[in-house]
Amino acid sequence: MTPCCERPSMIEAAAAQSGVQRRASPPVAAQQPSVSLFASLAALVLAQQVGAKVLRDALFLAQASAAQLPRALLFGALLSAPVVLGAALLSTRFGPRRVAAACFGLNAALFALEYVLLQRAPLVTAWLVYMHVVALGGTTLSSFFANVAEYFDPHSARQVSVRVTSGAAVGGALGGLAVSLIARFFGHGALLPALAVLNLVCAVALSTTRLWPTARASAQRANPRTGLALSSLGRSSYVRSIVYLVILTQLSAVLLDFNFKRQAAETLGSGAELVQLLTAFYTATSLITTLVQLSLTRFALERLGLAGTLSVLPLGLLFGGALGPLMPRLWAAVGLRGVSSVLESSLFRSAYEPLYTPLSQRARRSLKTLIDVAASRIGEAVGSVLLLCVTALAPSVSSLAVRSLAFAAAGLSLLLSLHMHSRYVDALTNSLRKGSVRLKLSDALDSTTRLTLSQTHIEIERAQLLADIAAQRAAAAAREAERRASLPPPAVVPSFVIDPQLIASITDLLGADPVRVKDLLARGPLDPRLVGFAIPLLEHAQLAKPVSAALSGIADRSAGQLADALLDPSMSPVIRRRLPKILQASAQPLAAHALHTVLQAPERTLRYRAATALVTLTAAARYLQPPAASVFACVQSEIKQLPDRLTLRHIFVLLSLALEREPLWLAYNALSSGDDRQRGTALEYLHSTLPEPLRSELVTWAETQARQVS
Repeated sequence: MTPCCERPSMIEAAAAQSGVQRRASPPVAAQQPSVSLFASLAALVLAQQVGAKVLRDALFLAQASAAQLPRALLFGALLSAPVVLGAALLSTRFGPRRVAAACFGLNAALFALEYVLLQRAPLVTAWLVYMHVVALGGTTLSSFFANVAEYFDPHSARQVSVRVTSGAAVGGALGGLAVSLIARFFGHGALLPALAVLNLVCAVALSTTRLWPTARASAQRANPRTGLALSSLGRSSYVRSIVYLVILTQLSAVLLDFNFKRQAAETLGSGAELVQLLTAFYTATSLITTLVQLSLTRFALERLGLAGTLSVLPLGLLFGGALGPLMPRLWAAVGLRGVSSVLESSLFRSAYEPLYTPLSQRARRSLKTLIDVAASRIGEAVGSVLLLCVTALAPSVSSLAVRSLAFAAAGLSLLLSLHMHSRYVDALTNSLRKGSVRLKLSDALDSTTRLTLSQTHIEIERAQLLADIAAQRAAAAAREAERRASLPPPAVVPSFVIDPQLIASITDLLGADPVRVKDLLARGPLDPRLVGFAIPLLEHAQLAKPVSAALSGIADRSAGQLADALLDPSMSPVIRRRLPKILQASAQPLAAHALHTVLQAPERTLRYRAATALVTLTAAARYLQPPAASVFACVQSEIKQLPDRLTLRHIFVLLSLALEREPLWLAYNALSSGDDRQRGTALEYLHSTLPEPLRSELVTWAETQARQVS
């Protein structure tokens, strides 16, 4: 017999006839480039970035001084503004891959030009290299990493980001070693042609179209507007949170970087020892970043989630700051800057990149580069202004003041990171809601929600939908209260008086004659004293419907007898399968407890119907909802017992007892659709809302089932 939770809804069928249907998502072909290609290119990108940073600092500190760093940072941040805006506009129009290729090509040309100028004007070249690396380096890096979200769905992007950032970490380590060797044998000037070649290779690789399939269904073809999606900054608190996080992270990094370089310059001077320290620092941090990335990142993302992994960076800085007074000043500065660099390039980067995946393609294309680079430059500009003020107004305590400001920024970043999980889940929910997947009427297991959905043509406008549902439930409750108030009080019959009418009713029920039983039930509400005689009649096909209706009408007053019958293993399986639908009309704890208990019953159909009834019951009486831990245990038990026979729908029925129902059913429909990005968003929603160990097991199973369904 088909479980009731799998039968088509009558309201859904009626709605289909009137034109209220689920809009099917057009299938999107899975076109993905090789993850190995991404990881290999990431290694080259980070190798050139490490080399560029070493060259930038070595040339600047050798030709200028550490005191000029705040001014150089401020000028670089101002110069970045037109670069960032141009890159964001071009990325929206042409996609981040082409923009990244153009940035790498421009980098190669500038490094070649600077190599020619180095011998003729070393001071001018030092400033030019510094401005070039600050203004263009972040844009190049952001445009490259934006391709992960461009080519992979949200769930895959989380996994791909780990491999890509691991490749980047390995490339950074190799780049640091190569920089050390080149600087030792040929001098830092020889890094310029090497960097030009590396950037040229990256530009050619990104420009070779046969390596890159067409990106997923472009928002540009559906929406001809190609301007910046700046309105998202004002509307979305989630996007603003990312902006604030980048600004605070970059602010603390700038302050600690200045503190490190000034301490190094004061201790070692501006000669070869300073250059050797900088080279050794970048090489060592690259190697440690690789170790952290390969050994801890996957574990941190799985166990701590995105928010927890983001929080590791500010926590590390605060912990390092507490240990700083126990160390010499130079090594304390080196340690703090090293912790900042390692954690930002490994754990923070791996958790930060997936934050953009819930955004639409248009918003992601224009905002990612804008946020990555512009927000970073804002952080650098604010840091530069603070440094100029501190060094001018309080030079005697400038080191303490700079460290204190950095720790204050880290503390604010920690508070913001801890709130990113809930905001990320909300962004995933909005992504599901705004996508092409809609709720079906049968997904709303309580009649009030189904009625509301049918009246609103199933459009997912959250505020209006919830308001309509609340109004419908209030009206239904008022009608039920009015009905109960109009019923006459039950007749009180002395125990020593035999009621002839009661005896006749019992006789009719025991006789099980369809005509006599239906006539009895048509006279009015069933006497609660007859419940025990009516329950066995549920086994008869002809009487099941009228008896169920009669028992549902007095379910509140007879919850104990109905619950006992449901929990009685000696009762007929047919009767037990029909009792959950009756009990869902009761708002008594006994009914909820009985339905919850049989979620672990051996019979599959009984479990299905009990889950569906419990969802309907708790929709009207949320205080009867079972504990989330118990629900998750039922889901895990289902997966372990019958992994090859379970339906995806039953799993979501159970989960709706513990999670918010609207986004959950949107995720269910997305998993059943042919849209890879919607399916990935649904999987990422489950991954972000479920606890371990259920999360990994269910997401893997749901991913397999969804592909089979689609």
